[in-house]
Amino acid sequence: MALVSSRVSRGLDWQSVHPSARPGSCEGMEECTDKDWSKILEPRDADLDALKGMLGDLAVKRINTWLFVNNHFEGCAPLTIERIKERTG
Repeated sequence: MALVSSRVSRGLDWQSVHPSARPGSCEGMEECTDKDWSKILEPRDADLDALKGMLGDLAVKRINTWLFVNNHFEGCAPLTIERIKERTG
């Protein structure tokens, strides 16, 4: 997931976005995947819910927003994108 400014993100910051910065997460997502990036390995529902709120706030303010998703966030960027789309409609 992209770096997000904690100023506009309802508390979603680099510590919560970058998986290797979280206690208990894999040292490096590569070690967890065994080079298989086709499934969600570590669901981040709370972070995705916070992201939904942030994106909603930006939409209300009519601020154009780009969101970048990386495999390292949950283990599979395309599936994470689908999970974000499900939340944001």
